[in-house]
Amino acid sequence: MILLQIFFLSFLYGLSGAITPGPLLTGVIIDTPKVGWKTGPLYIFGHSIPEALVVISSFFGLALILNIRVVFITISICGSIVLFVLSYLLFKDLNKISLSDIIDNKKEKKHKNTIIAGIYLSISNPFWIIWWATAGVAYMNSLNVFYYGILGGVIFYIGHISSDFSWYSFISTTVHFGKNYINDRTYKIILICCGIAFIYFGVKFILLVFFPNLFFPI
Repeated sequence: MILLQIFFLSFLYGLSGAITPGPLLTGVIIDTPKVGWKTGPLYIFGHSIPEALVVISSFFGLALILNIRVVFITISICGSIVLFVLSYLLFKDLNKISLSDIIDNKKEKKHKNTIIAGIYLSISNPFWIIWWATAGVAYMNSLNVFYYGILGGVIFYIGHISSDFSWYSFISTTVHFGKNYINDRTYKIILICCGIAFIYFGVKFILLVFFPNLFFPI
C-alpha cells in the first residue's frame, strides 16, 4: 500500500513539473511535425536516461555535489550555451523550413536523434538538475523512498517518468494531428517563439547564477 502511494504521489508531483514550460517542451513542439506523434515518447525515452542516473545518484549524495558553487555555475553556463546554439541553428534555417514539405515528403527525423535530443535538452537545463538535488531529493525523503531502498527508488522513478510520458505524449499527439490545420507562416511563427524560448531559458540560467533573487514568470 505504501509503495502504491509512492507511485501515485510521485506521478502527481512529476506531472506538476512536466507541465512547466522548458527546453524539453520547446524541442518536442519543434520536432513533432518531422517525427510525428511519437516525438513525445521518444524525447522522454531519452529524458528517462539522465533521470534514472539522477535518481540512482540521489542515494549516493547527489545534493552535496551539486551544492558546490563551481559545479552549479559550470552546469548553468554550459546549459545556456547549448540553448543559444540551438536557437541560432533554428533561426539560421528558418527560411528553408516548410511545414507543407515536411508533411508531403515525410522528411522524418531519425528516431535515434530524437532520443539524443531528449538527453541533451534535459542536461542542458541546470535547474532540472538542481531541482532533483533539492526539491526532488526532499520529496523522495518525505515519501520514505530511501527507507525502502532500491525498490522504493524504482517505484518512485516509474511513477515520476510515467507522468512525463503521459504529458509529452499528449503534447506531441496534439501537435501532430493539428499540423494539418497550420500553414507555413503560422508554423514559422511557432518556430520563432520556440527560438525565443531557447534564448529566454539560456539567459535565465545565466542570470540566476549571479542574481539568484531575480524573478522570472516561468
